[in-house]
Amino acid sequence: DKGTDQNAVVELLMEAKQVQKSISSSNATLSMIKSKATQKLGLARNSFNDGDLTGGGAAMKEALADFKTLKEKYNAVY
Repeated sequence: DKGTDQNAVVELLMEAKQVQKSISSSNATLSMIKSKATQKLGLARNSFNDGDLTGGGAAMKEALADFKTLKEKYNAVY
């Protein structure tokens, strides 16, 4: 959201990156989706750290979409 403290967003992205480590699966498809989403979290954090709010926001939205896909597919498998 506009007006959100950039440092707070970066902290939340770092927290999300730590939390995603608890998602475990031996399923190759799920692992690939998780890996892509995690990379996008890192990209978002780097973009925000570099002052690129547009790029950071876009990467964050992509990561969210990937994690939603991961959740749906994870629930279908398990």
